[in-house]
Amino acid sequence: MKTVSTATAIMGLPLAMAEEVIAQAGREDKRPPVIWLHFQECTGCSEALLRANHPSIAEVVLDIINLEYQETLMAGSGDQAEASLHNAIEKHAGTKLPVFLTFLSPLFENPFPAITCFYFAGLAAALLVSLVLKGGNEGLLSEVTPIVLPRFKAVALKLCFYVKGFIIKVAGIVMLFSVGSWVFSHFSFAFAYVEADESMLAAFSRIILPLFYPMGV
Repeated sequence: MKTVSTATAIMGLPLAMAEEVIAQAGREDKRPPVIWLHFQECTGCSEALLRANHPSIAEVVLDIINLEYQETLMAGSGDQAEASLHNAIEKHAGTKLPVFLTFLSPLFENPFPAITCFYFAGLAAALLVSLVLKGGNEGLLSEVTPIVLPRFKAVALKLCFYVKGFIIKVAGIVMLFSVGSWVFSHFSFAFAYVEADESMLAAFSRIILPLFYPMGV
C-alpha cells in the first residue's frame, strides 16, 4: 500500500486514487488475454488500432482486453519480448481463446487480388453499416494514411531545399576534385612546384601503368 501511495504521488494523481488502484489490483482480471502475432502482415492493423478513438487505444488495452504480447506496441524487444511471449503462453495454458488467422496465401496462387477484394469489401460493409445505423461523427477508421493534396508553395519550398543541397554537395565535390588534381599534377612529393611529368600524379601513374599493359596501353 505504501508503494502504491508513493507511485500515485509521483504521477501527480490525487491521493484518493491510491485506494482505487489497490482495489483494482486485488480484483481478478477478467479481461480476455490477447497474444497478437503479426506473421506476414504489414502492421496496418496495429496502426488502425492506434488510431481508434471510440474506444481509444488506452481504453482497449487497460479496460477491454489484456494485451499480453504485441510486437508493435510493447516496450520490450529481442529476448525480453520472446520471454514475454512464452510467459503469456504458459500463463494462459489451457484457456480457450479465439484464434484469428490469415490463410489466403495457401488458397490462392496469387493472393493479392483476393486480399484487395476483401479489403474493399470490408470498407463497403463498414460504410453500409454506418449508413444503416446512422452513427455519430466519428471518422472512418482505416489503415490507409489520409491523402491530402500538397500546396504549391510547400512543394516549391521542398524542391528548392533539395536543389540547394544538391548544388552544395556537387559544388563541394567538384571543387575538392579540381583542387586535388591541380595539387597532385603540379607539385612533387617534396611539395616543390614542378612540371606535370615530375609531379606526384605522374609518379602514381608510372606505378600503376603495368596494370594496363594487358589492355595495350
